[in-house]
Parts: sequence; C-alpha cells; structure tokens
Amino acid sequence: MSKIEENSIFLFLIEEYKSIRFESLGAIKNQHSSLRIAVIIISAVFTYAYGFWKEEENVLIYVFFLICIPIISYLFLGIWLGELARMLRAGNYIKTIEEKVSKISPDWSFGFESWLRNEGKIYSLRINYYAVICFHYGIIIASILSGIIHAFKFSNWNWFTLPLIIINSMVFFLTLWFFYSFINPFISDEFK
Repeated sequence: MSKIEENSIFLFLIEEYKSIRFESLGAIKNQHSSLRIAVIIISAVFTYAYGFWKEEENVLIYVFFLICIPIISYLFLGIWLGELARMLRAGNYIKTIEEKVSKISPDWSFGFESWLRNEGKIYSLRINYYAVICFHYGIIIASILSGIIHAFKFSNWNWFTLPLIIINSMVFFLTLWFFYSFINPFISDEFK
C-alpha cells in the first residue's frame, strides 16, 4: 500500500472516529438527561401521592403508587438502557477503529476505549450502570410497598388494590428476570 493510500485511509478512520465519538457522547448526554427527568417526575408524583396518604377510601393513592410510578420508572429505565446499549456499541466500534489506526500508523495512535477495556478500568463504570438500575428498581419496590402498606393500614383490600399488587409483583419479577437473562450478559460481554 502506498503512502498516499495509507494517509487517505488514516484520515477516513480519524473522521469516522470523530463521528462515532460524537455519537457516544450524545448517548451519554441522553442517559444523564433521562435520569434527571425521571428523578424529577417520580419525585413530583411521589410527593403528590403522599398528599393522599391519610385518606382512607381514595383510590388515587393506589393509582399513583401501583400504576403511575412503576410505569414511569420502567419507561425511563428502558430509555436509559437503550442509550447505554447505544453508547456501548459506539465504544466497541471506536475500539475497532483504534486498532485499525494503530496497525496503519503505530507512531500515531490513540486508544482510550482499548485502554478502558484492556486495563479493567471499565469495571468501575459497570458499577455505575448497576447503581442506576438498582435505583429504578428501588423506586419500584418503594412504590409497591407504599401501596401495600397503605392497604394494610386501612384494611383496604378490594377488587382494585389486590389485582394491582399481584400484577405489579409479577411485572417486577419478570423485568428482573429479563434484566438478568438478557441485559446483564449484554453489559458484561460489552466490557470484555
């Protein structure tokens, strides 16, 4: 391969690297934005729902605790996981570009993504990802438990509360199973 061809391939890889890096940064910004918006919305709904706590017969408390808050949390967790997958795919592709650049020009190479993955530095990032997932599941658990506690406190087990609690519990365990079976291996495999 001639020097001109090497330079043109090298410049192409640099431009591709820049565009994919921009894609990765966009995914990171979207992750942070979705997390911020989720915290604001869920905090507002929790605050509003606790305003009905002392009302014995108000069905709205169960609508908020057993329907709205879990759905909002699942929705934002799904958005966040989608952006995480987008970021991880971009990072893996950047790693392949870094490897190609280092083959073409060993003197002028960069390897941030390779360094993260090869040196084990990515493990600390994985802990952050699990923390966000645990945060969302914690919100769901707190919301379901709040609904159950309110039902116990006022002996308000009826046609509306009991099915909601059962359905919420089933959905919760199904999403845990889905995460453990599909998402967790994806996160673990992406960091190898």
